[in-house]
Amino acid sequence: MSSPHFESDEEKTDQLGLTDFDLLQNIQNAYSQSFNLNTTDSDLPLYPLTKKLTAICPIINVKNITALRLINFYKKMHEFQLCTEEDKVTLIKHNLPCIFFLHAVLSYDPLMDRYYQDDKHHIDGRDILLSYGLEVYSKITTLMTTLRSFVELDRIIIQLALVIMLFSKGFSASDSVEPILIDPLKVFRIQNLYIERLWRFLENRFGNATATKMVAKLFMQCLTIQILSRDTRSDISENVNPYDIVPIMRSIMQLV
Repeated sequence: MSSPHFESDEEKTDQLGLTDFDLLQNIQNAYSQSFNLNTTDSDLPLYPLTKKLTAICPIINVKNITALRLINFYKKMHEFQLCTEEDKVTLIKHNLPCIFFLHAVLSYDPLMDRYYQDDKHHIDGRDILLSYGLEVYSKITTLMTTLRSFVELDRIIIQLALVIMLFSKGFSASDSVEPILIDPLKVFRIQNLYIERLWRFLENRFGNATATKMVAKLFMQCLTIQILSRDTRSDISENVNPYDIVPIMRSIMQLV
């Protein structure tokens, strides 16, 4: 008679169901379809930049590429389409500034200290240093280094976090007043759906104890993103002429 087997915290405790796999696959497909594109606005400036006085505006404007692709990514999600048009606009407009920081790690090359937008456009770490100063640059680089640990395990972790952050009402920590959602309960339920899927993925892949530590670590990085987003937007509002910024980024950064 064999001895009973007791699973440790580090062993897989719960298998992902077919619905979970379908959801994860849909996210990966939507992301791939939205970001594996090479066609961009040829009017956007090419990098690298060299001067502090001219760097902030082009850095913001080149994020126009990312903004459009993120919006396309979210539009491919069934749950996002269930939201009212007003709530879609509110979630996109107020959460994208924070989402930019989280998304950046998916295109970050730590060896080159470079953020690739596509095959033509990139942002160098030195441009961030010249534009925002050493303190902000150091915080962003530390954030990227920490988030890279998740990317190296599985990119789907960050992709799921991108969805969770979108459906986070009030996360932006902006000085402006966010509109009240038309259907906050629906947004809350959608966010919980993706939080649950992230947890089940991590628990199934890494075990309960490790998954708990990973969620706590990711949560702390989200708080760091909140602070960075608030501080950089404050710097932008004080030093940038809104009409030097492309319209979509002007709206997202709330410069008008």
